[in-house]
Amino acid sequence: MSGSRRFSRSFSQIQVDDRQALFQVQEKRPDRTTSTSTHILPVVAALRSFTRHEAHIIAICSVAVLIANIAVGTMPLLIPIEIMRKGYLYSWIGILFLVYGVIVFLCELLHSKIVPAIGTKRTFIISCVVLGICDISFGLLRFTTNGNVFGGVGCLIRVVEGFCYAGLMNSAFTILCLTIPDKAILGIGLIDGLIGLGYALGPLIAGALYSVADFTLPFALMGILIILVAIWAYFGLPHVSGELALPGFGDVKMLYTDLAFIASVVITLAMGIVVGFLEATLEVYLNQFHKGVVAEGTIFFIGWTAAAVSSPLWGVILARYRVNRTLLLLGPVVEAIIFIFFGSFPGMRHLMVHLGLSVLCLILLTVGTAMSLMAAVDMMIRRASHYGLANDIVTYAFISAIWLATLYLGEGLGGIVSGTVLDFYSYDAVTVSLIIIEVILGVVAAAILYVDYRRTGLSLPELPSEHSLSGPNKSEYIRLP
Repeated sequence: MSGSRRFSRSFSQIQVDDRQALFQVQEKRPDRTTSTSTHILPVVAALRSFTRHEAHIIAICSVAVLIANIAVGTMPLLIPIEIMRKGYLYSWIGILFLVYGVIVFLCELLHSKIVPAIGTKRTFIISCVVLGICDISFGLLRFTTNGNVFGGVGCLIRVVEGFCYAGLMNSAFTILCLTIPDKAILGIGLIDGLIGLGYALGPLIAGALYSVADFTLPFALMGILIILVAIWAYFGLPHVSGELALPGFGDVKMLYTDLAFIASVVITLAMGIVVGFLEATLEVYLNQFHKGVVAEGTIFFIGWTAAAVSSPLWGVILARYRVNRTLLLLGPVVEAIIFIFFGSFPGMRHLMVHLGLSVLCLILLTVGTAMSLMAAVDMMIRRASHYGLANDIVTYAFISAIWLATLYLGEGLGGIVSGTVLDFYSYDAVTVSLIIIEVILGVVAAAILYVDYRRTGLSLPELPSEHSLSGPNKSEYIRLP
């Protein structure tokens, strides 16, 4: 348990430079950390307990995260439309998603060191401004007349966008944990929920704006809005420096070699590849129905909303029943079976002329993806607890960084594979390639879990209620300079 104690002490590295803002938070809010109750307050009651100062900070972070993810959510709908309209190579679709996914993958792992050097508030504001410029610049690619120019400049924009997106997520996470440390899990849940909501709303908003204007308007609007949030943050956020220190290699070396943990990473990668496939080629598939961009955006919205709504339900199931391994391995199987209906076998193709059946299959795909992703992160947290990592905000930040980085890497790989295959072959070949990848990764994960079962059995550690991913007392990890 020495690792757990080190994690608690590592919080003391976080500093708040604006003493007045910190004292306002401490003086206005009653001390809830001395309560002996281990029950989680209802969400509504928790929200009502925030002071006006806390609510203001939470609002700034929430709006920024939502707008940033709406902008990201517009890409899967609008990039394929623009590339198809201008007759550019389909492979540029995959390349644009690959570049973004790889950059976010790297930055999710590195920003815990980069952000403290720049300053948390400064990182938040700079990230918002640069993201806004990137969004506006990407919208201006409409005026290109050469595919290589579109793709090359687009890749440069997406590199910068990925770097700043990771910076925004990291800084918003840190600010929320400083603002509501004793309810940090609400901040985490808020960010996760807004990411899902942004992905769902992005195509819906993009489709509506594209139908009344063009490719530029959705990106320009999102860019302007997030720049305005940066101005709001400049005046509304206290200055914060320091970091949420993540555990060192010595603390987690056993976790890195744990077979169940490795299997969870493999499945997360597999589900990320599915998301990448959908982002890069779903619009191409829906285009055959000739329903228009608004209808396509609505279908995207339905699919991602189904994933967002089902995620907490899978969380309840995982908390009540020991089905981690089952749900983990069921994901690749479900995805492979459903993609058969999207064109792999000619006998199935006549069924898919009905748009309703395609939408149903999309819902099953996204719900299945959410199922395995929830099982993966639950398995990771339980294995971390097994090796003595404290079940607190620091451990969750560490697990979340690995989980999200792997997911984004999978998105990038799925995008480049599907875009390249579509460029040289057909959509049927895209579905076949996805089925093969999912089967391979599913078999690999199953083999790893089988070996783990032979060694350790099916037992998983219980997560104690008194440590249910709650943040510690503010005094434990905030030190005034």
